[in-house]
Amino acid sequence: MFYVDGTTTLVYRKTTDGGASWGGKVTVASGGALNKFSVWYDRWTSGDDGTLIHIAFVRNSGDGTFYRNLDTSTDTFGILATVAAYLNGSLVSAYTNTCCAITKARGGNLYIAYNVDAAPEEGFYRSIDAGASWVSRALVTEGVLTDKYFLLPGNEADNQDVWCIYWDRTATELSLKTYDDSGDSWSEQAILAGVNLGFSAGLQMSGSTRHSDDHAIVCCMTDWNLNAATLRVWDINGAGSIVPLMDVYTAELN
Repeated sequence: MFYVDGTTTLVYRKTTDGGASWGGKVTVASGGALNKFSVWYDRWTSGDDGTLIHIAFVRNSGDGTFYRNLDTSTDTFGILATVAAYLNGSLVSAYTNTCCAITKARGGNLYIAYNVDAAPEEGFYRSIDAGASWVSRALVTEGVLTDKYFLLPGNEADNQDVWCIYWDRTATELSLKTYDDSGDSWSEQAILAGVNLGFSAGLQMSGSTRHSDDHAIVCCMTDWNLNAATLRVWDINGAGSIVPLMDVYTAELN
């Protein structure tokens, strides 16, 4: 389990008995307030039998986005790399105004997206050498600090393509963005309009790859706070196949 502790240090704790007990805190990164982080385990990508947990995080000290990996077979850290140093040199903005996401494509490429501080500083980076180095690619973000998103492996013909589930705060819309790795470009397909995730500190949406067919199963709240909301679910297999599933609940206060 990864979390930011009371000293704003990124740490993890490990269980070997299904959560009945937990080991002590192990520091992943320190030396400055950790703002947001994201993790991806090799085996969350279908067909991958690796043992690494890939970690992306935003840190005030050093003003940058960073990458580190943890080998679960030995409980040892590997690469610690700077993904991007921020251009304006200011501290990262408030927790509510940042987002960070990482995934691993079926073909093995790693991808990190982030947006931070008031510039805003935003980026989308790719690594083709297991996280040792990172190169800037076409932006998935739209210059709005409070937009939220997460990344998943794509199920496109090119196994290095990835998907981004993106909540556009301005348009109040949830969409699927598809990254074409060979063309370094994004396309977008609407999933649902009228999505008001006004509580900008958290995602209020999630998703995972179904390994049997590489579809993404995605869920999202339609509203927040004291408003009645529906928890929607979709089976997604690219822009041409976004299939609504049964709602978890409908029009309930949350």
